[in-house]
Amino acid sequence: MDEKILIRSEKMNTANFLLKWFAIAAAPFFALGIVVAIINVEKDASVLLVPFASGVIFGTVLTIPAIIFYFMYKKMELIVTDKRVYGFAAFGKRVDLPMDSITAISTSMLKGIGVSTASGRIKFAFIKNRDEIQRVLSKQIMDRQYPNANKSSLGENVGSSITELKQYKELLDTGVITQEEFEKKKEQLLK
Repeated sequence: MDEKILIRSEKMNTANFLLKWFAIAAAPFFALGIVVAIINVEKDASVLLVPFASGVIFGTVLTIPAIIFYFMYKKMELIVTDKRVYGFAAFGKRVDLPMDSITAISTSMLKGIGVSTASGRIKFAFIKNRDEIQRVLSKQIMDRQYPNANKSSLGENVGSSITELKQYKELLDTGVITQEEFEKKKEQLLK
């Protein structure tokens, strides 16, 4: 039996993420430095360097975690098939999980998704289509846990269609409807 790919992860632009992170981390220090410089500009003109220097220093220090995240998830890829979930997790760690071993799916910060098994949880991050992947995986888990949930309603629909078709056949045989009307109804019921 062939394996069918249901969905692939789409990577976020991590360079944009790093720039935003730097801007958010550095902005309060730039603002504070500017306020201090404005207050003290009469005393010493070199105070104008304070906002720039403090913004760069603190922004850089706070950006280090973002750089670590970048390298952690640089090779990250997640592929969901009808039989398994595979790809690369943090630091390029190869992952291959049979669908039967997956117990839960969760979402997390940084557009992340966690795939839980009996042995632990594997995290993926910076996934642009995270919510769509979560829906597909949840459906796969539900279909595996409750295999007859959709089939019983399908069976009932097929059974009722067959019953209704038999009734129309009786109407045709007794001459109440024409062959053309019977064929139209048959086509509708068997779609």
